[in-house]
Amino acid sequence: MSKIKPYVLIESLSGKVCQHSDTYFTTRYGRTFSSRLCNPSTADPTQAQLERRAAFKEAVVKTRATMADKSSEDYHVAMAAFKSQKKYVTFYGYLIAQNLKG
Repeated sequence: MSKIKPYVLIESLSGKVCQHSDTYFTTRYGRTFSSRLCNPSTADPTQAQLERRAAFKEAVVKTRATMADKSSEDYHVAMAAFKSQKKYVTFYGYLIAQNLKG
């Protein structure tokens, strides 16, 4: 199987090409991904979706606070737990998941 090297133009792209485009690009861990948003929802968000968004925003705030204070006990406990697991690749992703659990 051959390796594909993306064009220099899309190698560093992230997000949409323009506001009218439905193709998204992102680069993660040295690999470039593209996807297309085919049938976006036009309905208003449900109450459950709004609650999930609020929970995610709260988890992001907690995660950023934990990562900002590297001298805190919470940071060291979380880092030790992160290093002892294999499911999450990044410490940020691990903290988001833990904060979403409750």
